[in-house]
Amino acid sequence: MQRSLPAALAIAFGLFLLFVAIPAGVKTPMHVQPGSLGPADLPRYLAVMLICAGAILLAESVLGNSTDSGQATAMSWRRAGLLAGKLLVFIIALNVLGMVPAIFCFVLLMLWGSPDHSLPKRLAIATLFAATIYVVFVELGNTPLPLGLFEQR
Repeated sequence: MQRSLPAALAIAFGLFLLFVAIPAGVKTPMHVQPGSLGPADLPRYLAVMLICAGAILLAESVLGNSTDSGQATAMSWRRAGLLAGKLLVFIIALNVLGMVPAIFCFVLLMLWGSPDHSLPKRLAIATLFAATIYVVFVELGNTPLPLGLFEQR
């Protein structure tokens, strides 16, 4: 049950992104054909992945063999707060820096607490992830991504 609170928050935040924030905040250009990649697709995919990850964690915490009393511990509240803070940084970076740098920052923040990865490895993973998103959506899919302050108005 220790993971149920962060899992529920991840599901709630993913649903908020999917049904409120993305439809209200991502503008689709007129030249994007139905059925092709659009600027809202990557945020939508990330929101669905967040919902799925939260659902898996929730199912694991509910169905798993747990010996704790079922109350949220200080550690689970701390993790939930850190996740919410990282997602908030991602949203701010998305509006300020654009999609690719925001993804770089988010992946770097998500890997920051991991003792398994050194700083150069974290930087490499974040760079490869952001570069892959750029290549798939912009180069291969010919889909514009939000550019934040760098967008020409």
